[in-house]
Amino acid sequence: MQFVFLENLGITTHLRALEKRSNPYNVLLYQHEGHLKADNSFIGNRDNVDSRLHAIFEKAIQTNTDFFLAPEYCCSWRVIVANLSDKNKWPAREKLWAIGCESITPEEILAFQQETESDEIHIHFEQEIFNQGKSYVDPLVYLFRGVHDGRQKLIVLIQFKTAHMGPRAVPVERDNLIEGNSVYILRNGQTSVHFISLICSEAMNFPHTLDANTRTNILWEDATYLIFNPQMNPEPTHSEFCHFRKIVLESQRKEIITLNWHKDSTISKNNPLLAHKSSRSSIVLKSIDFEGIYRRIKSNHKKGVYYFFQKIDKHLYILNGQPHCFHFQITPVHITENLGVQHLRDGPNNFQTFFFNTANQLIEDDERISDYHLDYLEQTGCTSLFLTNKDTCILQKEIIVALSTGTAKKSHSGNWYEADNLTPFLAPIESDANNRLTFTEDRDRPNELVRENYIATLQELDNILSDASLFPPSIAYLQGKKLRIGYGENASGDNYMFNVVDESGTRVPITVCYVGQASEKIINQAFLLTQDLFDKTNKCREQVVVFYKRGNDIIPKYDQYAGKIGEVQTYDATSVLKSH
Repeated sequence: MQFVFLENLGITTHLRALEKRSNPYNVLLYQHEGHLKADNSFIGNRDNVDSRLHAIFEKAIQTNTDFFLAPEYCCSWRVIVANLSDKNKWPAREKLWAIGCESITPEEILAFQQETESDEIHIHFEQEIFNQGKSYVDPLVYLFRGVHDGRQKLIVLIQFKTAHMGPRAVPVERDNLIEGNSVYILRNGQTSVHFISLICSEAMNFPHTLDANTRTNILWEDATYLIFNPQMNPEPTHSEFCHFRKIVLESQRKEIITLNWHKDSTISKNNPLLAHKSSRSSIVLKSIDFEGIYRRIKSNHKKGVYYFFQKIDKHLYILNGQPHCFHFQITPVHITENLGVQHLRDGPNNFQTFFFNTANQLIEDDERISDYHLDYLEQTGCTSLFLTNKDTCILQKEIIVALSTGTAKKSHSGNWYEADNLTPFLAPIESDANNRLTFTEDRDRPNELVRENYIATLQELDNILSDASLFPPSIAYLQGKKLRIGYGENASGDNYMFNVVDESGTRVPITVCYVGQASEKIINQAFLLTQDLFDKTNKCREQVVVFYKRGNDIIPKYDQYAGKIGEVQTYDATSVLKSH
């Protein structure tokens, strides 16, 4: 893997998305749905899907997007040729398109160059690699306006994949792929954002390539990098891909956009391409401006983009695998324009989500977007009225899970219920595990075990609350009331501290947790953590009860010195969640 700056090819350009301005840029992300054909002569679409591809190119022009990105192996060369033959279908100045194309043989790509290149179109690719005795290349095609030989031209820069996928994914790729050498670095200049694409499995090789010499040559420590990882990847959460993201994000001013095929894509004999039916297309950004990051969690959720926290300043946004196209606004990786106060970043804003209809037209249809969690709860036989209520806020569901499982922790900001402090939102960077209850597209078994524990915990608490004989003295005054897990109407006013309601849905000022057959250490930890959510002088600390199990017996851990109270009011700082 050899890194080549664009200007070393005799090409210069200025791309809007690589500016470090305080204004966001637009990006169009395409999740290709198709049936993958992979044999010794070809990797790409089994069926002709050109009409869909033409529609997505038209959408890139219509939206005047700064970035248009499409995954590996998705685009036919017929569509590329058709677009190049019509100037009205070229990207505008300062726009960049990066398109993963179907495989192509050396003879075919040489013919493509001879037939297409002109005074107005410059085509560049590694011509010296076609002597490996193998069948085809895996190309990523960059389309943008630039200067070559002193003239403004449409630049067609073709990058070949440099490392084959493992043989269990697409076995024929290892034996037939002609591997390239060059990874191109696109930039407006030395101080702009640097953009590179690592085609699918190249990402696994990247950490090994990034030695001291390479870091120096590509200005890795000092430059700002946005990395695009186009995939046709049956195992997007493989440990090597997680390791790649971890290594990249260890450095400052580095971010990643990953784009995979649609979740309903298939491979030979109509088998699912994705084993767990989750594409895991994603955006990973770095920011310490938490308020801006949280502001769009709910609005993005409704449009099929789901937030996860990955330690300190790392934020993961996973795209729903159902839609075919997302239209985002994203602030640059690093902002240097204007004053420091104008450098604050917020999370990606997905303001349009598109699906193909039966006529292969792209339409907005938010009603088709499902986070799957209600179907999942029904399939698991969940009896929690709070979780199964379709009108319950998705954030409140994740908050009540953290509180009820005894994992809620006091936050430095004072708002313990913010997403960066809740276990369901935490996606360890080593695994990218999806432990959320309100986005269940990923049916990987380890993730489902976590969700099943959430559900079992809330159901067990409902059972406990229906049996007053299990109440300790600190909450014995509630005997005779019909209680269940839930939040009342003014839960935000109580800072989400009380997770019990009566039969009318009115909040009851107690906090209960269930930790099952836990050790004494875990029981004590859950009790202390939950009590610590309240100020030291707040009498509600006395109303915390952690239930656990020994054999068939349910046992409470509670404040043995607690007085008996009937009603408590407590209000803390205003939360960003209250505005939703």
